[in-house]
Amino acid sequence: MRPEQVAGSVFQASSLSTIDADAAGEPTPAEVGRFLADVATQIATGSGGDVDAIVAAPDLFFRVIAASGNGFPFGGGNVGSADFRSYQHNAFGVNWVRDNSLTASTGYAFSRDAIGVKESPGAPFSITADAPATLAQDVAVYGFGALYLRNADGVVKVSMDTTP
Repeated sequence: MRPEQVAGSVFQASSLSTIDADAAGEPTPAEVGRFLADVATQIATGSGGDVDAIVAAPDLFFRVIAASGNGFPFGGGNVGSADFRSYQHNAFGVNWVRDNSLTASTGYAFSRDAIGVKESPGAPFSITADAPATLAQDVAVYGFGALYLRNADGVVKVSMDTTP
């Protein structure tokens, strides 16, 4: 399962936090920092965990990447690092993952402890096939798994208000 396919099928949030926009309708680094502090407080209070990642709709994901007071995306330093082509980036020490299936301007922040994984018994499995052209064997390793919610207090639904 690719990271962008995870959020909609697993998460239910116990609370909500919103990123507010500036006069131009975009978040600033200060606002993203305030938002992350709010989310971290909600998750720590609710579950005792830390914010490990935020899964976000594309518009929220890209607006957070572009948030900058200097007119350029996170250039490294103490704010974070970003790649517009990637499905993930790091801002203020939190991993952001883009999920194309989420509703615009929404996402979910979560603690790793709030999400569990169930694997099929005996996994991983492997299969081999002879490859005579290379005098070798091709090997595939696979398994089946499902994510599940262990603690709703470790998940916070997030949104962005783009109204200036």
